[in-house]
Amino acid sequence: MIFNALAFLYAAAGLIAAWLANNWLYPYQEVSDGSFVTSFAIGGAFLLIDVAYRAANFRDEGAMRFLWPSRGGHIFFVPCWLIGPILLFVGVNKYLAAG
Repeated sequence: MIFNALAFLYAAAGLIAAWLANNWLYPYQEVSDGSFVTSFAIGGAFLLIDVAYRAANFRDEGAMRFLWPSRGGHIFFVPCWLIGPILLFVGVNKYLAAG
């Protein structure tokens, strides 16, 4: 599979966090340029949830549990905790570009 159920759940958690953050930061604007918040929320969810899941499970496999895609969420066989910092970087770039 290109992604697994854990990655889908991480993305859903990130989208919910992004929606809540956008509504909290921009409560009175119908259209807001809060796309950087979306990148922050989804990237943070991917990073934090996947690392926590891998740290809590598969302890007998050592540090390799953080690299094997089958031990946590993955998209295109890349662990979600590696995708999270990329999305955080995209969010920082969008925030800085917005001024």
